Amino acid sequence: MSRTSSHDLNENNVIVTFPASKNFKPVEEIKNPLVKLKEEVKESKSFNERIALNLPNEVNNLTEVSHSLEVRLNVLEEIEARLKFYVDDLEAEVLKSHFD
Repeated sequence: MSRTSSHDLNENNVIVTFPASKNFKPVEEIKNPLVKLKEEVKESKSFNERIALNLPNEVNNLTEVSHSLEVRLNVLEEIEARLKFYVDDLEAEVLKSHFD
């Protein structure tokens, strides 16, 4: 019986082989690693230059946004000053009516 069970296990094991494919990429041999490093640096540098070219538009947008925020801040400061004036005025009236 042990032979039958081991025989069953062997039937389930399958060896699969693949033929050599022409689509495999050849192993890249680098004689001098500095050449590849220079190419990577050039690619990253050109990528950074492209980003830098887009910065003026972003800076312009940031300038507009900061100006908008300054205007809103000025309005809020004016509202705060008016509210403080009204609260102080009400407080003075309450104290005046309390002592009268």
